[in-house]
Amino acid sequence: MRVLVDGVDEAIFARFPEYVRAVVIAWNVDNTSSDPEIGKRLSEATMRAQQIVAQQGLTMHPHIVAWRKAYKAFGMWDGRSYSAVEALARRARSGKPVRRISPLVDLMNTLSLLHFVPVGGDDVEQIQGNVTLRPATGAEVFVPFNSEEHVFPPAGEVVYVDDAGRIMCRKWNWRQGRFTAITPQTSVALCNVDVLPPLSRADGALFAAQLAEWIEVFLGGQTATALITASTPQVELTCPL
Repeated sequence: MRVLVDGVDEAIFARFPEYVRAVVIAWNVDNTSSDPEIGKRLSEATMRAQQIVAQQGLTMHPHIVAWRKAYKAFGMWDGRSYSAVEALARRARSGKPVRRISPLVDLMNTLSLLHFVPVGGDDVEQIQGNVTLRPATGAEVFVPFNSEEHVFPPAGEVVYVDDAGRIMCRKWNWRQGRFTAITPQTSVALCNVDVLPPLSRADGALFAAQLAEWIEVFLGGQTATALITASTPQVELTCPL
């Protein structure tokens, strides 16, 4: 049995008290599924996002605006470090297909494009201890995908980190790292959906439930969901390992 505590530091809620992190823990996941419906849904979500961006304008979309504001509040906006959802929306706007990575990641990207929310995930079996979204101290280490480089982000940057001080994701949801990356061999995953106003707690619960349902239907997994909020800054997640 694996018990994992997932939390958000009070410094995040101090600036964004209505922030919600909706989480899904999934186990017995078959991340090698070849169900064509997964690719179909991703393609449809990409086309829908392209249409929305064409109508509203990328930088005018309220969800994109919210994340730019959040990045600026923590000094993370440099004009090119886009939130995970803005990066996906930009790719959709270009007319290029979103790259297929693995069935689970494809489902997360589908959810992100459908609702214009950042969605990420990590391999639970690679996490050391518990996890927290918090400002960095400057001592935490990050290793990018396909790299051996060790990067130490500056103090104050919002990072998602395990108890060993290994950064799972930089700049809230900008870039995920190698330590806990989801691979085809991943069978136990922790997924997160980041929700800022104008979206609500109820939206976060809906998004988590939708992702959980997809994981169960398409990947044969079992799931549990939870919401991390200012009133519940930590949740305990349990799954068999």
